[in-house]
Amino acid sequence: MGAYESALHQTKEAKSMTAHAQLALIDSGAKLLTLEGVAKIDHNQHIGNVANKKCGIRKHLGN
Repeated sequence: MGAYESALHQTKEAKSMTAHAQLALIDSGAKLLTLEGVAKIDHNQHIGNVANKKCGIRKHLGN
C-alpha cells in the first residue's frame, strides 16, 4: 500500500483536458447517423467547451 500511496501523492493533476468522441449508428452495414465532437476543459480557469465537429444523417432509409 505504501508504493501506491506514494505514487498517488506524486501524480500531478492535469490542468486541462481534451476528449475526442465519435459515434456511428449502423443498421445492416449502412451508416444511419454519424457524429464527431470535441470536449475541452480547463481546471485553472474553471471553463469547459463542447463542440460538434461533424454530423451526418442518411436521408434515404428505404429497403
